[in-house]
Amino acid sequence: MRFGSLTLKSNLFLSPLAGYTNLPFRLALREIGGLDLATTDLVNARSLLEQNPKALKLIETAPADQPPAVQLFGAVPGDIRDAALLLESMGIAALANDIGCPVRRVCRGGRGPALTPARRPAPPHARGPCLNTSLPGAPDKRARPELPRGEASVAYDHWQKALDRVGTTFGALNVERGGQEKIWGSMIKQALKRRNPGFNETYHGFRSFNSLLEEAAIRGLLRREHDEKSGGCLVTPPATDAA
Repeated sequence: MRFGSLTLKSNLFLSPLAGYTNLPFRLALREIGGLDLATTDLVNARSLLEQNPKALKLIETAPADQPPAVQLFGAVPGDIRDAALLLESMGIAALANDIGCPVRRVCRGGRGPALTPARRPAPPHARGPCLNTSLPGAPDKRARPELPRGEASVAYDHWQKALDRVGTTFGALNVERGGQEKIWGSMIKQALKRRNPGFNETYHGFRSFNSLLEEAAIRGLLRREHDEKSGGCLVTPPATDAA
């Protein structure tokens, strides 16, 4: 049986079950026979990137636990992408990006379906590994659940507002400098803070200002380039504007 780029020996898969699908549980089911792809419990992408012991325990695997799959969730698309790339480098065969579970504790903080609320444009997800497929794969085609306007939509509003402010601030700086001077990421943050003294990127769902700039670059609002000499981040207009 083919599943993306994976060749599986069975059509029996183990779905992620919160609180159950740890390594001993998966190995016990595999001993019964017939099981192929088995997915871990829900893993927080940011906790995994921070090497949280609990997150590392959740993705624990063994030679008898093959092929392994991991279910990720998070509030920041960049975190999910980075965690997906990390898991790929560790030899994880497939990923499940949890944006379909409407459970309140999953949605809290802009996670799960709150990451891509219904009736709104979906924010970019991992470039490469993505939902319910072998690595690398294609986007999930399942319909996302309709969500009432509430904390899910509010979380998305915060996320989008931060991106809008970064794009507007960078555009203003570029115009002020006639498009000739270098603009650094730190300059954008300083200008944004002058215009909005209470601005805090973590409140808007980003772990750092660099993560916010990275997401803005993914969405085509700007381009960013790491300067090896200074260690800073140089920001330029997107290709269409620069042409």
